[in-house]
Amino acid sequence: MTTKTYKPTAQYRVELSRVVKFDGLLLRGEITLTGEAIDRLIAREGADVVVSATKL
Repeated sequence: MTTKTYKPTAQYRVELSRVVKFDGLLLRGEITLTGEAIDRLIAREGADVVVSATKL
């Protein structure tokens, strides 16, 4: 399985597969996150939490 690498300071439009609690917030649907935040989210929730991530 290939792991996607995100640039830590770049902004991404992210589509989530489910509602997740992250840094005290409930995230759902489409949101904007930094690459560093995506990596932390995946580490906590698993790679399947991100449906897509497009660099802005």
